[in-house]
Amino acid sequence: MEKPSRELSIGQILSLTLNLYLSEFLQFFLPFLIAGIITGLSMYAIISSFPIPTPPSATAPYEEIFEWLVALVTTAIIIGVLSALVTWIVGTTTTGIVTKYASDQIEKGTSTLGASLNFTIPKLPSLLIAQLVTGILTAIGMLLFFIPGIIITIMFSRAR
Repeated sequence: MEKPSRELSIGQILSLTLNLYLSEFLQFFLPFLIAGIITGLSMYAIISSFPIPTPPSATAPYEEIFEWLVALVTTAIIIGVLSALVTWIVGTTTTGIVTKYASDQIEKGTSTLGASLNFTIPKLPSLLIAQLVTGILTAIGMLLFFIPGIIITIMFSRAR
């Protein structure tokens, strides 16, 4: 694939992108397959390490039910945080590898996944911070989009 020498239209960008992905499908698919396997095995290990507490009987006193509820919420939070951490790190690494691979294919006409991995690993801390900032800004954007929408919906539902 040759490097574009001018500004491309949306159609040209999509066409070149699809051509790159189709011609190098295995090279783009393989990192995500490996990431999925790593993430799946990690989730299995996390969930196995923190079993869900067994619920008390229906006639149990309130104190026992409350203790079970606290243990359940604590376990759910631990599993959620560890799962999010694994997904964040593995996903960011995979995206960095594939992005570098695509960039090298466009810029140089050749690339390897090994070279892309070697390029990505030293840059992982800054990639993780960038991914975190992107996630926070996306969440804020979603809130700013949905909350006014809910307010407007309530305003118009009361106007009838």
